[in-house]
Amino acid sequence: VAPKMSLLSLEKFDCNGESTSVGARWERWKRALFIYLEASNIDKDIKKRASLLHFGGLDLQEVFYNIPGANVEPTEGEDVFEIAISKLDAYFAPKQSKVYERHTFRLLKQEPDEKFEKFVVRLRKQADKCQFADRDENIIDQITEKCFLPELRKKILRIGDEITLERVITEANTLEVVNKQLEEFKNPLKSNENQEVNRMDSKFKRDFDKSKNVRHGCGRCGNPRHAGNDEKCPARDKECLKCGLKGHFRQYCRTKRTVKRKVEREYRHEQKKGRFDREKNEVNEVGDSSNKTVHREGDTEYVFHIDDDVEINCTIGGVQTKMLIDSGCKQNLITEKTWEILKKNKVSVYNQLPNPNVTFMAYGSSTPLKIKGSFEAQIKVGLRSENSTFYVVIDGTRNLLGKTSAIALGVLKIGLNAEVNQVDFQIFPKFKDVLIHLPIDHSIPPPRIIAYGHKTLTDCERRYCQTEKEALALVWAVEHFHIFLYGKRFELITDHKPLEVIFGPKSKPCARIERWVMRLQSYDYKIVYQPGKTNIADSLSRLSKNAEKSRIKLEDNHICQIVEFVRPRAVSLKEIIDSSMEDKEILNVKEGLYRNIWNDDVKLYKIFQNELCFHEGILLRGMRIVVPSALRKRVLDAAHEGHPGIVSMKARLRTKVWWPRCDKEAENIVKACKGCTLVSAPCPPTPMKRQLFYKRKFRDKLPMVNDTMERTAQDTEVKDRDQERKQMGKENGDRKRKAGECDLMPGDKVYIKNMNKENKLSLDYNPETHTVENTKGGDITVRNDETGQIRRRNVVHLKKVQGEWSVCQDRNEINNEEINVET
Repeated sequence: VAPKMSLLSLEKFDCNGESTSVGARWERWKRALFIYLEASNIDKDIKKRASLLHFGGLDLQEVFYNIPGANVEPTEGEDVFEIAISKLDAYFAPKQSKVYERHTFRLLKQEPDEKFEKFVVRLRKQADKCQFADRDENIIDQITEKCFLPELRKKILRIGDEITLERVITEANTLEVVNKQLEEFKNPLKSNENQEVNRMDSKFKRDFDKSKNVRHGCGRCGNPRHAGNDEKCPARDKECLKCGLKGHFRQYCRTKRTVKRKVEREYRHEQKKGRFDREKNEVNEVGDSSNKTVHREGDTEYVFHIDDDVEINCTIGGVQTKMLIDSGCKQNLITEKTWEILKKNKVSVYNQLPNPNVTFMAYGSSTPLKIKGSFEAQIKVGLRSENSTFYVVIDGTRNLLGKTSAIALGVLKIGLNAEVNQVDFQIFPKFKDVLIHLPIDHSIPPPRIIAYGHKTLTDCERRYCQTEKEALALVWAVEHFHIFLYGKRFELITDHKPLEVIFGPKSKPCARIERWVMRLQSYDYKIVYQPGKTNIADSLSRLSKNAEKSRIKLEDNHICQIVEFVRPRAVSLKEIIDSSMEDKEILNVKEGLYRNIWNDDVKLYKIFQNELCFHEGILLRGMRIVVPSALRKRVLDAAHEGHPGIVSMKARLRTKVWWPRCDKEAENIVKACKGCTLVSAPCPPTPMKRQLFYKRKFRDKLPMVNDTMERTAQDTEVKDRDQERKQMGKENGDRKRKAGECDLMPGDKVYIKNMNKENKLSLDYNPETHTVENTKGGDITVRNDETGQIRRRNVVHLKKVQGEWSVCQDRNEINNEEINVET
């Protein structure tokens, strides 16, 4: 048994794989373990547990020995293997939700190429996780709703409540086999697709066979008795029936077949063999009304005309010409004489080609027509026009209009209901002093006009682009005539083509037009485009004379303009006036300006007394408002909106307002802001500690005898010079790093730098506060205020929390503080 047992093995369990699939992998590995134990005849629970840990690997052993209560001592009445399996099941089994698993079960459906058996296996696996009271009944319901075969659904509904899952599986398998057999009946060649073998010919086979029959002698006639340059060769004056050249027989022709060849010789050669097929080039073929004609190289077109036919007047490239309709030819042909007339009249053509690779054969003739060239031009008959290709025929007799162009121009109709084959357009004569009676059917009611509407654009709306103005007109018209349009299907006719797409369901317009589209969502309408020449809607607006509105001029008082446009938007002008009248500091400044009595509290204003003035109770310094003390906090909060930083916040304040030490207060606001602190620069590093390398003592754990020898004068000189160099390097390095003494003291609150950023939006510092416990140069020991964890960090990884702060251990303390602030 031992040699046989050694052959049985089991892969170790991967505990460090994907966390979402560890539960499923554990179930599969456990099933394989049970099979191994049964095949190995291992019955004792101790050996089972040993096999579990052995084949599970070191990672599984580490997990097992760290689970409380998993490694129990064997006692009577306890199965250590079952205990180990239950503990590992609880560890690896995913936390399942019955509601979520049932939701996943309802989403399962059979794919088009999926076999029914695999679909049932997926349903059973998911149903085991759902804890259904009747699993088979729920599986049958899901099969009925999400199966791919409609015939199976009909059978399940026909049988009713007596159906069972085994019968459903039997019926589904039968239907799959029947459908497959029916497909083979419909496509008998499909089943033999894999049996088909395509023969492959080698290009060198023909050359190899020819090499066996090489005849040394004349290459023109094949006679081995004379050479190819012999004047008595019978093939010298003979014409080759393959290429048309003289000097060799067809059997020994070495000329490669070219794309463009003489059709006369090919036609004569085919006629001799009796294989010319006239049925492929039928003349009176009817049914092709396409305007596009594809010309392949070597194709032959047959043309003919009937005498005494009526010609029509048409315009080719702007020149009047007469042409005869030829329903037996698809191409347009003109004579060489007509082409000369067109050139004299400066015809407008394009894509001219000399000697085109197209052949035309006259009806009943074996000689092709001689083509001088081709060109493309616009042909116009009456009100219709078409771009067509024209071919110039040498020694031609009539101008022929082909079937394709004639049908496109409406001058040729082919079929049982065709009554008109030719149309002759004549100019309608002019009437003078003639009364014309126009018959009008009064039984047809004219369109009824319900109401008119008009609107004048505001100054802001006049600055809209043209598309926005047109869109605004539609929105205003619909809302203006709401009483007539709401609840009905109607059309909006506009002469602005882009509105069809802008008001469509897949449009992504700008924000303004998108809001207008949302305003029309309650209406059932359709945008219809109608050109302006048929939809005269702008006449009244263009004929009106709008008086230019006089622009409102600003007051001449420059100080009023400063007060109006410089004051912060968050503070009204009335609040500034009222607060200035009650502010003691501004009243003392007013007394100092008017009476030259300066109080010690406003001595900072005295420095700028030449720049200060009062206007309607508001103190100004140049073009900036001096904000009263009661409103400074609101102004600082408005300037700090968006967290611009210290520099940008100062720039905002300096442009409009001022008061003493406003820059310092702005810095304190930014430093006390948690959001600004978390993304600001770190603390500067501490200065470097220099140490001389000249005869320095190596610090080691081994004992050593101190150097008691006296130093010479040369040693002292070298040491001093080294010390000077090191000091200069230290000062230069500290200056570049902007190093400074650490100002952190025990008890200060700091933020720790975030060393592991998850993405680019992560903060530079962790928002959790820490308290400084001990400082030793740049080495700082901090304690987490929430968890109490002690950490050591360098000063460059810390950021001091500015402003007033306090740590609240209980949520109730925060709520009590908020209530006290509100009261």
